[in-house]
Amino acid sequence: MTRRPSQRRGLRYRYRLAAAVLAVSLPLLVVLALLLTNSTATSLTAAAEREGQSVAHTLTLRLEDWLAERRESLTVLATTATAGPASRETRSALAHVAETGSEFTLIEVTDLDGEVLLTSGASAGIDPSGQEWFRRAFRGPVGPDLDGPAG
Repeated sequence: MTRRPSQRRGLRYRYRLAAAVLAVSLPLLVVLALLLTNSTATSLTAAAEREGQSVAHTLTLRLEDWLAERRESLTVLATTATAGPASRETRSALAHVAETGSEFTLIEVTDLDGEVLLTSGASAGIDPSGQEWFRRAFRGPVGPDLDGPAG
């Protein structure tokens, strides 16, 4: 069976039309896919950054709260020890901080020379007397100079 010329022309026209539609639409689809992929990647990256910042902020707040609680416990102990380092009140405050503050493995109350006056542990702790780091810690940013008068 042979086809007539008008049928061949119609068939060729269909193929050419299909090829032309593909030639125009395929590059457009590829460009649209690339743009959508890029837009999605940017959006996901921004969302992940926001989530990461939120988690970091939350962790920072929790850490600051935890540190504030520890600092408050030690401030109460230090204030009590200032009145009498070996007094019953200081021993009671030390026992309370040691019992409630499981974060501390050892708490020691020392005099300005580093001699241990009270300790929360039954075993030997650290002896800061004569240690340079203890002298520097005592001086702090505004503490008195142990080496002599300020000049």
